[in-house]
Amino acid sequence: MSRDLDVQAVLRSYGDLLTRPLVAHLATVRPDGSPQVSPVWVRWDGTYLWLTMTTTRQRYRNITSHPSVAMSIIDPDDPYRYLEVRGRTERIDADPEAAEFLHLASRYGLTIDAAPRDAPQRLAVAVRPTAASHQAGLPGSFRSRPPQTRNRHGEHDHDMH
Repeated sequence: MSRDLDVQAVLRSYGDLLTRPLVAHLATVRPDGSPQVSPVWVRWDGTYLWLTMTTTRQRYRNITSHPSVAMSIIDPDDPYRYLEVRGRTERIDADPEAAEFLHLASRYGLTIDAAPRDAPQRLAVAVRPTAASHQAGLPGSFRSRPPQTRNRHGEHDHDMH
C-alpha cells in the first residue's frame, strides 16, 4: 500500500475529528528554526486542510519560511484518542473578503455579520496532508466513566454535587 493511501485511510478512519468543529493545534517552524504551536480553526475538504490567518501573524511568516507543518486534534469525548497530520502548505490565497474566516466562524458556531477589520490582510491557507498518525483511545467509552475529583482529604470523589 502506498504512503498516500495509508494517509487517506487514517484520515477516513478519523474523519469525525476532521468533520466536527474541533480546535486543532498547528505546529509551524519559525524562521530561526524554533517551533511554534497555535490553536486554529480548520476544515477538511477531502484534499486540503484549510485554515485562515493574516499576513501580520507570526504563523504566516513561519509557513512562508518553512511550509511543512503538523496539526493535532484531540477527541473531546476521549482525550486519549487523537489524530496528528503532517503536511505541506500548498496554497496561500489572498482572502480580502474574509470568506474563509467567515466560513470557519460559522462552522465553529459563531454568527458574524460582516468581515473583520483585518479582512484586507486575510489569507486562506491550504495544507496537503503527507503523513498521519493516530491513537485509538481507551477501550470502552471514556464518557461512561464518572468524573473523578478529589475531596478536601485528597480522596477520589465520584459524586459531583
